[in-house]
Amino acid sequence: MMLKRVIQKFLVLAFYMLFFVTTNAQSAIEYYRIGKLNYDSSQYQLAISNFSESILLYPNFDSAYYYRGYCYLQLKDTMKADNDWQTAIQINPRCNLARFYHASVKYHHNDFSGSINELDTILYLDKNDKEALFARAYLKLELNDNENSVKDWNKYILLNNRNDTAYFNRGLAFENLENYKQAVKDYKKSIEINPQNASAYCNLGNIMYNTKKYKTALLYFDKAILFDPKLKQAHYGRGLTNNTTNNDKLAIIDFNNALTIDPIYDRAYTGRGVAKSHLGNYNAALLDYSKSIELNSGKSNAVAYYNRGNMKVKLADIDGALQDYKIAFSYDYKPAKKEIDALLKK
Repeated sequence: MMLKRVIQKFLVLAFYMLFFVTTNAQSAIEYYRIGKLNYDSSQYQLAISNFSESILLYPNFDSAYYYRGYCYLQLKDTMKADNDWQTAIQINPRCNLARFYHASVKYHHNDFSGSINELDTILYLDKNDKEALFARAYLKLELNDNENSVKDWNKYILLNNRNDTAYFNRGLAFENLENYKQAVKDYKKSIEINPQNASAYCNLGNIMYNTKKYKTALLYFDKAILFDPKLKQAHYGRGLTNNTTNNDKLAIIDFNNALTIDPIYDRAYTGRGVAKSHLGNYNAALLDYSKSIELNSGKSNAVAYYNRGNMKVKLADIDGALQDYKIAFSYDYKPAKKEIDALLKK
């Protein structure tokens, strides 16, 4: 008889516990539903309160953590957002949306390998996750892992062949690999999808310039500037092309435009210096090269040292010229060695 009463009490307790859990779950879902409505209408602070109530009633509600994290992100509290996404992942390792945003946080904290690892996990769980493929391809492009970037862009384009940015970025990867033929195809495909893609026109102009197709290069740079007048690289590229085709006065206008957009664009000062030197204005050219070096005194600006050395020779400053040539040569700019040897023989 005693055993029967114990069993009855246990069943009653179990019933009440089940009722309590079920009620809590239902209430948690209701708070979650209200939170989603506030989230959808950008009432993020209210949504956070709703999701928090939902989590209080049902601590393993991964979706509530994910959306609360997104709300924190909109309020620029990245730390709380990422804490919620990590909790969502712990509860449900297949919560790819939370993992994607967690990967994004790692990326913004320069933890590139950690970000790629998270994206790898997403794609292991779902090989057709387009957002993860796009992000991983872009990250590999940034890390100069161009071959693997191309592979990811290939996979992404199979899933979405109408994204002009994907073709543009694959074109960048091909260009970095010096596969100019395929890069041109991708830039043109990007333009086919988005006829006003100024960056694609600009990059086509660069390839045409580098392959000495100057007339075609100018046409592409003109298009780029038409669709984005503030694209400094297009003004700079057109300036280089005008320098090379003896249109130095036009080149100066192009470099001036680039410097109006970005007053610390060191390459534009170097380009303008070349145009001024072609016109025989050596003092002005020397000032432009000096400004370029002031902005960037590193190896990537070796040509500015070399060009300034040339101007110093023109202005009879041999010691100054030798110093500039030596710096250029120390940066592996090999034409400087010939000038050093010539000056030392005098």
